[in-house]
Amino acid sequence: MSDNRDENGENVKTELFLDDEAISIADNVVRRLETPHRHPQNPLLVGQYPWEASWITLYGSVLRGEGDVGFRMWYMALSGGARADQTMCYAESDDGIEWHRSMSSISPYPGCEKTNILLGPEVNVHGPCVLRHPDPNECQNRYLLFYDSYSHYRPEEPRVQNTARWTYTATSPDGFHWQPRQGRPALAGKSDTGQSVVWDGRRFIAYMRGVLDDSGTRVRCVRAATSVDFLHWENETELLRSPDPREQYHQFSVTHYGDLFIGLLSTFHIADIYSTAEYPIFEEGTCDAQLMVSRDGLRWQQVADGSSFLPLSSAGEWDSRWITTASQLLFHDDQIWIYYAGTGRTRAEGHDCKIGLAQLPRDRFVALAPKDLEREAMVELKPRRSGPEDLLLNADAAGGEICVELCSFSGSPLAGFTREDCRPI
Repeated sequence: MSDNRDENGENVKTELFLDDEAISIADNVVRRLETPHRHPQNPLLVGQYPWEASWITLYGSVLRGEGDVGFRMWYMALSGGARADQTMCYAESDDGIEWHRSMSSISPYPGCEKTNILLGPEVNVHGPCVLRHPDPNECQNRYLLFYDSYSHYRPEEPRVQNTARWTYTATSPDGFHWQPRQGRPALAGKSDTGQSVVWDGRRFIAYMRGVLDDSGTRVRCVRAATSVDFLHWENETELLRSPDPREQYHQFSVTHYGDLFIGLLSTFHIADIYSTAEYPIFEEGTCDAQLMVSRDGLRWQQVADGSSFLPLSSAGEWDSRWITTASQLLFHDDQIWIYYAGTGRTRAEGHDCKIGLAQLPRDRFVALAPKDLEREAMVELKPRRSGPEDLLLNADAAGGEICVELCSFSGSPLAGFTREDCRPI
């Protein structure tokens, strides 16, 4: 169930049917994914400055502005120089479509006194996730940051030197000025992808990538850890790993929505593996996003058998080979907004990522549809109590009709509310 507001501002409980939690019996029914529509102005943001010369990507976050006015984007850029030049950059928008970079002297770049870099190359930010503190009274820590970086950039931190990469945290009163600049060590291990952190009402859950060596083959998986204060992290565990080493989990973006956790799982479909002068193991393939669901944020299941939810575009398009998504979904204008990064190049050619937007009508992730159109389909919900408000059904019955029947807790039809009494939709 998810909590929405109707036009009168009243709470409305919505069942998305992403899993079978609310369903008692289903016959001749299949889940059909609804495909988000790409915005016609895509890509919305492309590399423009020297510190963005290689690519810009969402590994990053997009949030509504304070008071739900405007949009704010924190994204990752890579310069055309050393691999170390990874930065967290910032852009703003009034409508979420037309973006402009907010320039300041917070982090200069060689030859440029003013930039939109918030944390520069010396911090080496990879895959930043930005979220607001759940306590609105936390003014100094209004914005929270979780990211991956190399340990050798922090020689003053002896405890991180035993592992090449760690994740780090920082906080900010305004989303611009972050402290500490070098971050606070959170969890050891490589997570060179987009991070995602949610607040579940009592704790933070951080979703990171894990990389395992399985008999000489690199295996990407999803791991998670929890924290009650965003400082001390515990309960690290592996969450998701594909049974097929050619279908690896590259990135996991999670949104806590009502009673549900909705995940976008960027899955790397490996077509070839070989060695290069730089990489002993180099995988080539494509990456798209699948839809996942959880009731507790830790036990996950695929929606619609792992079919592609945000598929790749056709060959030759800017997002035809690789897609990763922002650290969370946005819900705006009765729509689901999915900001994402994409490229039309292979990994060997060098990803020239750009940033775009896909949209879907709100709550229309999936549809329950007849599997066989020649026979009747039936869905029986588990017993539930309802208040005095109307029970609303969102449906498209253009190809047939829908009948509704109300039953007692024992399953017996209620007099006056049987199927025979129903006026078909």
